[in-house]
Amino acid sequence: MDLFRAEKIGEIENNSARKCRICDKQLELVRAILNMETGNLIHLFECECGERIWND
Repeated sequence: MDLFRAEKIGEIENNSARKCRICDKQLELVRAILNMETGNLIHLFECECGERIWND
């Protein structure tokens, strides 16, 4: 996947109920990346404490 060619193509609302595994606060969706090769959408979440997680 070539992240250097990534473009912003839309806005996604943060309606996640995910909680941080470190401090148990709600995570904020900071990026959604579409892998053009596979068609998978990867969500990157970040917490106030600095913890980052993603799902794919």
